Amino acid sequence: MKFYNYRRFYETLEYKKPMKAYYDSLQINEDNCTLADVKVS
Repeated sequence: MKFYNYRRFYETLEYKKPMKAYYDSLQINEDNCTLADVKVS
């Protein structure tokens, strides 16, 4: 299982490893949430 999640590249994920794609999506979602929390006066 570790091979498929951490070491194998996937074409549908733009040749990223699944866990790298997952952590990248978490970072993008966190960035979007913090931007949405900024109040415009």
